[in-house]
Amino acid sequence: MTYQALIDQIKVESRIKVDDNFLLLIIGLLNELCKEAVLSERPFELKAELTIPLITNTRLADIPTDFFVHHEILFKDSDTQRIYQLQDEDGAAQPAPRGLYGHPKTFEILGSQIFIKPYAGIVTGDNLYLVYYKTPPTITTANLLTENPLKRLEPFLTRAAIRRIRMFHSDDMQVAQMFTGDISSAAKAFAKDEPEQLEDAKKQ
Repeated sequence: MTYQALIDQIKVESRIKVDDNFLLLIIGLLNELCKEAVLSERPFELKAELTIPLITNTRLADIPTDFFVHHEILFKDSDTQRIYQLQDEDGAAQPAPRGLYGHPKTFEILGSQIFIKPYAGIVTGDNLYLVYYKTPPTITTANLLTENPLKRLEPFLTRAAIRRIRMFHSDDMQVAQMFTGDISSAAKAFAKDEPEQLEDAKKQ
């Protein structure tokens, strides 16, 4: 359905069908909920892969402008053609594979770039394989007639938006308790941030 149809459905089920004062609130909620859904559910519609060529002693590599959250980052050594997974610097870093001492082991996302450590073993011809999720589309008053590309998330968006809108025009304590669950769910998304290892990388 279009964003306008989604908003209309939310207004009807929230019992604010004739109140246009909630339009900007609903748009803001939907944009927030789309990001929360990508963090927690990782929809395949927004999944993308990119090969980033490296040069000798590269420290920082640019990431695409549509980057939202990483799934995994792999390093390919040009000399041996071996591929292995880099670990997030915030977690426990495993040693580089046998025979690749001194090669990169960890990464850190710094704004629009990836910081690779250690970088002394990187030579021209090495590559990073970035598997990531794109930033979800932003809903505005100008694109309400656009089709929602994340149709599988529509039930989640509708239910979550209705629950939160009820907080603005109802003193129902049960709604407040459900909102606590929303907060926990949003925070839990970061616990899923550790990338999954591909089968090819496991065999290395």
